[in-house]
Amino acid sequence: MIRIHIFTYKEDAPEAVAAARCARMACPSALVRVLDDCHAPVDAGTVEALEELGAVYDQTSWMRGGNLRGPGAIVGCLLYTSDAADDL
Repeated sequence: MIRIHIFTYKEDAPEAVAAARCARMACPSALVRVLDDCHAPVDAGTVEALEELGAVYDQTSWMRGGNLRGPGAIVGCLLYTSDAADDL
């Protein structure tokens, strides 16, 4: 199974929807998961748009270090994606 992870936060909400739409068109059977920063989440309308596209929406609480920088962000990404692999 192909998995596509999209990282977002409130300022990137339109881009997250566009990325999910592109991912869905490019690979309709892929698992598209949007990982939103709980410290600056997208609005409810964006969550609804993502879910209408068939994306799985999750909020992350690990430290992102400002745009996924630093050890906390790397560890969070690795742990999340390894946990997601267990969902097969």
